[in-house]
Amino acid sequence: EISECLVGSEMCIRDRYRGKPHNLGQQLYGVFLEFAKLHGFSRIILDTPKNTDRAHLFYEKAGFRRIEKEELPVEYDYPYDDSHFFYLDL
Repeated sequence: EISECLVGSEMCIRDRYRGKPHNLGQQLYGVFLEFAKLHGFSRIILDTPKNTDRAHLFYEKAGFRRIEKEELPVEYDYPYDDSHFFYLDL
């Protein structure tokens, strides 16, 4: 039930906990974002398979922008041959 990937880690949320009333994805993302800021991260880069539209919408609503592989500011050993990349400045 892996649905989303954040910077090399997997954020797994069962369908019944997505959206209202639980909003678990938003809660976990909030904890992750606090952790990143507390530890001095300046950006977050992530990838997802191209067919995970729900994850893409989640990231875009969270402020990420989609970028092309050629725009990646770092060397990135991505796990999917068919990925979309997302970028967020903190």
